[in-house]
Amino acid sequence: MKNIKNNFLLLVTFVSLFTIYSCKQDEKFFMPEATVTPAIAFPGELLTITGTNLSGIKKVTFNGVDANFNPTLNTNENFLLRVPANAPFGAVKITLYNGGGDATMAAFDFTVKQPKPTILKFEPESANIGETVTIEGVAFIDVSSVKIGTAECEIISRSLTKLTIKVPAGATGGPISITTKGGVGESTKTFSAETVLAYVSDFDGSGMRNDGKNWYVYGDIDESEDSGGAKSATLDAKTPAPINGKFLQLTSSGIKNKGYNGSSTWDWDGWKGFGMEGALNDKAIRFDINNGGKMDTDIFIAFDDKEGGGNYIFNLKLDFAGWKSITIPLDKFKYWYGNDVPMEASKINRFIMGFNNQPNVKMELNIDNVRFIKN
Repeated sequence: MKNIKNNFLLLVTFVSLFTIYSCKQDEKFFMPEATVTPAIAFPGELLTITGTNLSGIKKVTFNGVDANFNPTLNTNENFLLRVPANAPFGAVKITLYNGGGDATMAAFDFTVKQPKPTILKFEPESANIGETVTIEGVAFIDVSSVKIGTAECEIISRSLTKLTIKVPAGATGGPISITTKGGVGESTKTFSAETVLAYVSDFDGSGMRNDGKNWYVYGDIDESEDSGGAKSATLDAKTPAPINGKFLQLTSSGIKNKGYNGSSTWDWDGWKGFGMEGALNDKAIRFDINNGGKMDTDIFIAFDDKEGGGNYIFNLKLDFAGWKSITIPLDKFKYWYGNDVPMEASKINRFIMGFNNQPNVKMELNIDNVRFIKN
């Protein structure tokens, strides 16, 4: 009885294997016929494959690069897939594979579009001729050109997401643009190329008046919490975020007892000035500035003549949000007292700033990276 049972089980197993083998031998694979929509697309875009004999497709490649898709969702007439993120750009072959081998695979033409480069940020936002700038973004693929305005830049180093360039001679500023086969990507911010004649202060330790100890505060400036309630310039690394490290902060709640206010680069060692010579028409003062969200902030920027001849002033309304780089040509400054007395570059001794007289108006001035530049 035991032998009969074993023989029966052996027979069932044999029949089952024969049936499976026969089914595999009988399974037919036909060459798919298909079109793709759209016929040109960026990496990551969704494609529709339409045609016949598509239900058995197990693998799809773009010039050998596998595309992800779910074959269980295929119908005989269509299925969906995305262009692989690492597919080569340009003309490629999309190849459809089923179980029938080379005789039943199908290939057809497709074009993978290269995205144009995108610039997310660059640092610093201004630099001297010959200094380097780091640009971060996406799709920096086969970069053929980087420009500041119309000036061509030398590329020092490159990757798919970061470029380091040198500010070229002749650059005056403008948006940064990157050219690849995918097109031209341009920065939303403007880069300022500059030749620094005298660096006043970055409030991080550099410059001729390098930190708050060199800045004298007077009049109706608010008391500073950071200095224990004393009325003095404030160094603050909190809000708003500075462009580069610490910055000088002044606030005013409006005109009070004095009727005036301000802060200046007090020269404690002999009124030596900033060492500039020549005419004013090729020189400017540049600084980064922020109003801390107080859009009614109305300020003045001024210079003092080291021989005591008077002050020269330029008025400025801070009606923008966030940090902004401001450039004022020196020949735009007017004699404070209304006389048409020309300012001389060699006699500029103090950089002065403060709030224009507005009763009961809260104003805020945050300033950083003050420097004289060639205009």
